[in-house]
Amino acid sequence: MSDEPQVLLDALARLLAWKLSLHGVPVLGQVAVASRGGPTSRYPAGAIATFERIAGHRDGNKTACPGEALYAQLPALRLRAAGLASI
Repeated sequence: MSDEPQVLLDALARLLAWKLSLHGVPVLGQVAVASRGGPTSRYPAGAIATFERIAGHRDGNKTACPGEALYAQLPALRLRAAGLASI
């Protein structure tokens, strides 16, 4: 079995931890945002949607993206990034 997926997830966790910390944003938790709507949005314009801070794009949009494997790993990725974050 290849170590590549683990290496990629580690790099992604480091990137997310760095970027969120840079802006003083906690890795874990949720954020509420107003939808802009649009043909692929799951929410009409103006609706407030709540997402995990590290979320998949299909949480807010209707998509046929083949990211099932990574999507299933988001909870572990969030925890890994939180352990690396400076805030």
